[in-house]
Amino acid sequence: MSDRRKAKMFIEAADAGVAPAGAPAEMALLLGAVALLKESAPAPVKPDAEFAASLRTNLTARYDELVSGDEAAPQAPKSAARRWAWLAAPALAAAAAVIILLVLGVFTTPGPPAVATLRVSTGRATVVDQSGKSHTVTGSRGVAADESVRVPGSSRAVLTFKNHNIARLEAGTRVTINGYGARTVALLLDAGKVYNRVVNRTAYSVVHNGVTVRATGTAFDVEAQEKGLAAFVFEGAVKVSWANSGRVYDVGQGAVAIVTPKGSGFDIQIRSFDLKELDFSWLAYNRDLDRKGGFPLGALVPLTPTPPQGVQPPAAPVTPQQTTPGQQTTPQTPETTPQTQPTTPETTPETTPQRAPQTQPVKPPAPPPLKTLSISLDGAAGISGMTLKWGSSGNIPVDEWVVQRNDGTSGFVDYASLAGGSAGGSFFDPKVDPKHQYFWRVAAISNGNVAARSNTVSNF
Repeated sequence: MSDRRKAKMFIEAADAGVAPAGAPAEMALLLGAVALLKESAPAPVKPDAEFAASLRTNLTARYDELVSGDEAAPQAPKSAARRWAWLAAPALAAAAAVIILLVLGVFTTPGPPAVATLRVSTGRATVVDQSGKSHTVTGSRGVAADESVRVPGSSRAVLTFKNHNIARLEAGTRVTINGYGARTVALLLDAGKVYNRVVNRTAYSVVHNGVTVRATGTAFDVEAQEKGLAAFVFEGAVKVSWANSGRVYDVGQGAVAIVTPKGSGFDIQIRSFDLKELDFSWLAYNRDLDRKGGFPLGALVPLTPTPPQGVQPPAAPVTPQQTTPGQQTTPQTPETTPQTQPTTPETTPETTPQRAPQTQPVKPPAPPPLKTLSISLDGAAGISGMTLKWGSSGNIPVDEWVVQRNDGTSGFVDYASLAGGSAGGSFFDPKVDPKHQYFWRVAAISNGNVAARSNTVSNF
């Protein structure tokens, strides 16, 4: 057998993992050396299959180069003293390359394990690993703890954690996975906004500039606003706090917490939000994904359906044109496709039917919202409670007043029902823990429907 053939057999045997005991005597020694090097190397975790395939292809392609010249060498008679003569220098070089590459190249030490999968919905994203190296992602990629994700403009991406929690990233968002466990997720939000879907009672938190928003089983959106933030709760409830503050603020479903810097700390305002005032494109995107995943929609239920052509970005605000004194301006109208007027057969005046002028139905104006007049603690009787008073800003026929309360656990629920009336009403809630935050609002019921709903008030 030629030296070339023997060297090739060794390469194939080493690649296939043949044990020394199952190889010819001439090959057993080198195979034993390969096994010894593998055992002394750092514990192999997972072979890199792609690199191994590339190595095998390259060695096969370069085989003639590695063993060139051995066919021209004179064939020496074999003897006991030269039983290893078949291991010519070129073959030894090839064997050494196999051993070194197998030990140092194929068996690589993997990076930190991925704790989430990043999937790019639109555009692209960038993952910055722990060494600071950036990786552009247009499809999907694993993301490990302490790695960052950056989503540029006109892009959106979704982080799905191994514990089934979800973080959706809007364009312009930069977020870092600051901690992860079987029942924990901690995100550090540097810029942008992230919609969080928390499942399985996970201890889930988003931190921006020292302000922490925590939740266990809810859907909420955190939007970075320079050094402050806005936290919108769409389902369930969250808790907002920051360092050196002894208070934790509960924010229930349908409410937003606006946190702004104030001195060495922050100021917080909690109020209800109107879906019409928010970014429809972002809300509809998350509402549709939540519905597809079978999650409760909470405050997103009344959101307008997504257009058939998909979610469109909000229209840019119209800015008035600048004019100089005395300059005439022509009102600008959006370009439209010219409409073809339908043609009708010509008729004589005697046969032309007379049509009554058509008028468009006029929609009745929406009833004005109710305004909460006052809310105060009732300490006269020595018990903890809250007195809620409200009045309407217009003459609305109200059949029933429904007091709704949110104690921070399950969103707003119908709490009490009172006789209607256009002037307003009042209600005393005795079941109030003064150390706990509650939210109240009042709904005006007319003809079985909610005609108007008041703003939200809180005891904190």
